[in-house]
Amino acid sequence: MIEIIFETGINLIETLITTDFVTRYLGVKHKSAKSNIGFMFCWIISFIELCVINSIVEFETLGAYIPIIIYFVYAMLCLKGGMWLKLWMAILAQLI
Repeated sequence: MIEIIFETGINLIETLITTDFVTRYLGVKHKSAKSNIGFMFCWIISFIELCVINSIVEFETLGAYIPIIIYFVYAMLCLKGGMWLKLWMAILAQLI
């Protein structure tokens, strides 16, 4: 039981750091509640995805592409920068 709690806590922190990294690097389009909601939504979705993938499979293969899509969509909707930079940051965030 303690392993599940520990892994969930680590997943929560990891997705927070990754979402914050992408957000700080690209910068938000608008300083409003919309950007905060977008950040929280991206963070929660990526956290849920990571927990589900970790519980289903031992080794991430196809599941490694899902966070790239999540971060890319978040960047397109809520962050500054060109499309290729946003795609690169989504890929880089997953590689790190």
